[in-house]
Amino acid sequence: MPTSANTAPRRPRGSDDGHLDDLYLALACADGSAEAIEIFEETTMVRAKAAVCRIDRRPEFVDEVLQRLRERLLVGDAAKIRRYRGQGSLIAWVTVAAVRVALNLRKSNARPVHGDEDLSTFVAAADTRTSSSRPSKRAS
Repeated sequence: MPTSANTAPRRPRGSDDGHLDDLYLALACADGSAEAIEIFEETTMVRAKAAVCRIDRRPEFVDEVLQRLRERLLVGDAAKIRRYRGQGSLIAWVTVAAVRVALNLRKSNARPVHGDEDLSTFVAAADTRTSSSRPSKRAS
C-alpha cells in the first residue's frame, strides 16, 4: 500500500513556494496597490538601482533608467509585472529588466549628439574636409 507521503499532491513543475510572497507582491503592484508599490520600491527597486549604478553612476542616467523601468513594469493594462510567474526571485527578475533597460539606453545614447557649441565646430570641420576633397579649379 502506498504511504501518505506518496499520495501527497504534486506541485506543478517549476513552482516554488519560496517565491509566493514575490508573486503576491507583483500581483498587488499590477493591481495598483499603493502599499505594494511602496514595498516594491523599498525592496526591489533599491536592488535594481544598485545594478544600474554598476553600468553608469550618473544620477540622470540612473533616474531615467528607473523611470523607464517603472513605466514598463507598473503602468497600464500591459504592465509587464503581470508576466512575473514566481519561478524565481522578483528582485532578480526586476534586476535583469533594469540592466536591459540600462544597456538599451546606453546604446541609444552612444550615437554622437552635438550641442549648439559643438555644431559650429562640426560644420566647420565638415566644410574643411569637403573643400579639401574637391578638385581645385585650374585656369586653362
